[in-house]
Amino acid sequence: MDVSTPGGPLDPSEVVRRIESLCQLPGGPDPETRAYLAAGAVVDALILPALEREGRDAIRLLVDARHSSPLLDLALVVTCDRARINTFTVFPYEEIVEGVISYLCGGRVAEDDWAWNIAWGLSGLSDEEHWRLVMEVIRRCPWDDDALWMIGDGPIGELQMQRDGMRRIDELAREDPKLARILRLVQEIP
Repeated sequence: MDVSTPGGPLDPSEVVRRIESLCQLPGGPDPETRAYLAAGAVVDALILPALEREGRDAIRLLVDARHSSPLLDLALVVTCDRARINTFTVFPYEEIVEGVISYLCGGRVAEDDWAWNIAWGLSGLSDEEHWRLVMEVIRRCPWDDDALWMIGDGPIGELQMQRDGMRRIDELAREDPKLARILRLVQEIP
């Protein structure tokens, strides 16, 4: 599959087509991981070179078309992460929080995988913006052990690896019973 850089503006449907083509290659990991890897290959081959040539205008059409395809959304998340573009300039904060809750509790895994990747820290957010996002997701998430465990295993685990992350999480958990429950669930359920 050729994913070389085309000339001219990036066409959202072409980006999606190329990701879909890479996802169809035989072998490899589970479908979510394949989609992430395929999106990464297309970002590296098409989107990042276009950003270097044309600046943020290169992704304007992609941003305008967000939510037209879960794969396009994933490519935008990967672009933000690799190009260090603040994710909040592509996806509004409220949209991300709602997408994460929908991913965790609403059965929209395929449609909202992009938001879950942002919550994991695969984004162009600063450490403080990432903390704020994860704490808001916890605040809004229902008391569902499966969803809370996923937050603990994913985004909280990532935050704990930041400088002073473990200390900060432990301090917050003393005041927040839902966060304390998340930490217990991660210890109890492998």
